[in-house]
Amino acid sequence: MRDDQQVEETLAALDSLAASNSTDGPTEGGEKKLVESQASTLVAFVRDRCRLVHDENGEVYAVDNDTGEVRNIERKAFRTWLHAEFYEATKKAARSQSVA
Repeated sequence: MRDDQQVEETLAALDSLAASNSTDGPTEGGEKKLVESQASTLVAFVRDRCRLVHDENGEVYAVDNDTGEVRNIERKAFRTWLHAEFYEATKKAARSQSVA
């Protein structure tokens, strides 16, 4: 499988998972509006700030667009970075279950 294709499949899986966590919110003019879950927000946040790549073993890494730092998305260093960056940008704490 081509590298780009595998990364795109990983992104699609993350988007799908995040979208399944979205809920119907209050109605607006008689129509329900979709409320984006925090997980969806975090996926978009990471996609805006990182480039996702993988190695020959299929491990996925996030490369920070600003600093070039590389973090394995399955490791604590990535989750710690995500919590800190999300808070810095939004002044809201990311729930642990949204980052897990």
